[in-house]
Amino acid sequence: MEPNLDLILLAFLHGSFIACVLLLVISVILTGLLFALSFGLVSIVVNDLYNISLLSSFYFESVIEPNLELGFTLVVCTILHCAVGIIVASTPFWLSLSVRFPSSK
Repeated sequence: MEPNLDLILLAFLHGSFIACVLLLVISVILTGLLFALSFGLVSIVVNDLYNISLLSSFYFESVIEPNLELGFTLVVCTILHCAVGIIVASTPFWLSLSVRFPSSK
């Protein structure tokens, strides 16, 4: 048997324990850095989305809103034009003639 085999085994186990503890500490530190990086990126994305929403709301108020109002007005005018055509077409023939040629008194 080799002399001091128990001391060599004890030194090996002690070194392995220290290496495992160091690996655990390094993995905890790297996980913390990963979470910090993720939190930083998410906060930057949220901040950018907030700024984009402000810019898009300003664009909506200044450019799109008047165009939507004009489009709504054109839709209402088109609907009224079609409704007047339907109402005129649905009146009886003699009423439409009396409207065209008013009676003179």
